[in-house]
Amino acid sequence: MLNNRLIGERLKEARKEQQLKQIDVSNAINVAASTIARYEQGKIKRLKLPVVESIAYYLGVNPEWVLGKSDDKYNIIIPGVISPNKIDPDQFILYMYKHLDIEDKAEIRGEMKQMLKSDKYKSVVAGDISDDILNELRQERQIPTNSK
Repeated sequence: MLNNRLIGERLKEARKEQQLKQIDVSNAINVAASTIARYEQGKIKRLKLPVVESIAYYLGVNPEWVLGKSDDKYNIIIPGVISPNKIDPDQFILYMYKHLDIEDKAEIRGEMKQMLKSDKYKSVVAGDISDDILNELRQERQIPTNSK
């Protein structure tokens, strides 16, 4: 039998480790913030396993650990990203980046900006780079507005 209080404590612990608010988690997995609060308080009478899994994956922890079925907090299989037989490196990098704190994300963006300044990546900066990243780089005045 599932222990709702333990599940709630583990979800809250994992969320706080990521320095996230309940609203951050609720927005990411598309549920109400009150739902996250009720899960964390152990007040959900009928747990929905897909919701628990979505929260766990977003927080970067093993859903089996959240449910009290494993002691391995970080041994995680993420459908479409990490499976027992395959790791999609691009998806894994994006998944891990999403879980970094603000300072580490800024450091990675800084490294990327330095790499993108080389001639080797002119075509990437000119056409293939996503609009979000390009706009962010432009705002930081690292790439001229007319480079696209």
